[in-house]
Amino acid sequence: MALALSPGEHDLLSERREHVRLMNLLGDPLLRIPYPNHLPLQSMTTVAPGQPMLLHGESPIGGNLRVELSLVRDRLPGDVSAVANYDGSSDQHQHMQRCYERSNQLVVASHDSSISPGPFQVEIDVPADLKGRCVVSAYVYGPSQWAVGSKRVVVRPAPR
Repeated sequence: MALALSPGEHDLLSERREHVRLMNLLGDPLLRIPYPNHLPLQSMTTVAPGQPMLLHGESPIGGNLRVELSLVRDRLPGDVSAVANYDGSSDQHQHMQRCYERSNQLVVASHDSSISPGPFQVEIDVPADLKGRCVVSAYVYGPSQWAVGSKRVVVRPAPR
């Protein structure tokens, strides 16, 4: 049909390629991006290792709630180590692969539950060996909407 509507010396193949490039560059103009709702969270800014952390929030939607306590993105887990001297051995490659996978697993504790719209309260157990800067994130996945919120926390022993 496009061939019938195009001028006689028009290159239809080039036009289709241009449209594909524009879709890759700008995205599909008919695609609606479902942006998340805001999920306000309140918690202590400092929590003690090995103790439960209480998180309060108010969800604009009902659905499945996932709360995660994670290291901040510029921190590595404590069991990740660099390779001192590269020798190309199979053991060293396995060690490097384990370190790579572990360095991308920043979630240290999580909680899943189902909630209704409105206020909610969740308790997360903070690992006993955790310390330093962390972030607590909450995600609610509803049937047609979702919501997300986060808050920075510091894990350190309580002052005596």
